[in-house]
Amino acid sequence: MNDTLRMLEKLLMVIHGELRNRDPVWTDLAYSREMAHERFLRAYQDDKVLISAVIELIDAHDRVTAHEAEVDFLLGLQMGLELGQLDFLRGIDAFP
Repeated sequence: MNDTLRMLEKLLMVIHGELRNRDPVWTDLAYSREMAHERFLRAYQDDKVLISAVIELIDAHDRVTAHEAEVDFLLGLQMGLELGQLDFLRGIDAFP
């Protein structure tokens, strides 16, 4: 990945974080996730092997989700660049 794409990706992460923090749906989902996490830890606090396995599973899922988001961003960026090159209105008088 080149420096420009890295810069755009970092910018997207900042903007995404700002938007996410103002999104009531995201806030509710994040709260529900935290409550479920706390309930799980309380219910299985003595089973360190299970807790470790579940955390490993969640981490693996998060890595896949993060990669999917990066691929989606790059595909969207590529589509935008390619659509920006279209010149299908040339020669139409209404669009000089």
